[in-house]
Amino acid sequence: MGGITVAAVAARGGTEGLPEALRAQTARWHEKVEAVADIPGRVRTRADYIDLLGSLAGLHTGLEAQLSAPVWDRAWVDVGVDIAAHCRVGLLVADLEGLGVPPAGSTVQPPFPCFGHALGCLYVLEGSALGGRIVAEMVRAAIGAVPTAFLTGRGRGHQWPAVRHALRRFDAQDGDGDAVLAGAVSTFALFARHLAAPELQR
Repeated sequence: MGGITVAAVAARGGTEGLPEALRAQTARWHEKVEAVADIPGRVRTRADYIDLLGSLAGLHTGLEAQLSAPVWDRAWVDVGVDIAAHCRVGLLVADLEGLGVPPAGSTVQPPFPCFGHALGCLYVLEGSALGGRIVAEMVRAAIGAVPTAFLTGRGRGHQWPAVRHALRRFDAQDGDGDAVLAGAVSTFALFARHLAAPELQR
């Protein structure tokens, strides 16, 4: 981070706030995870797609369990978030079942040390949903008709504005923006490590 904190970026004035500061500070991580994931390049067969969904299901199950922990219930309400509306593991399970594959166990994640970390994680998870419809079209073009509820966000609506609103409310409440950044970076790093696993780089 080069010693520049989210608070410093957000304090530069203009129209910038916590969402914009996070985007600037995590841009390299976003590019790294996108390159490692390389969904259009790695999904060449139905088996490849099943492996990818299974891996993502394990991660999402563990992370969403921590996001939904009762300890954060009041904090989510305070920033205007219905956390259940942001959980997507059910869509992953539906896709896997549609492919005739039972979902594997989750990748257990440790509790978040503070709410800022949880909000940073949500920022990454919800940001990853953007562009999912385009990726779904690429997957279907490569391997034919397959369930893509997770990629298309079937039935869940557009949740990204709610995350941006939550970040602004958290910032207005003098929340720790650097904790949000730390949570986002740790989530990006987790996805980068997980998606770089040898069995997913065939």
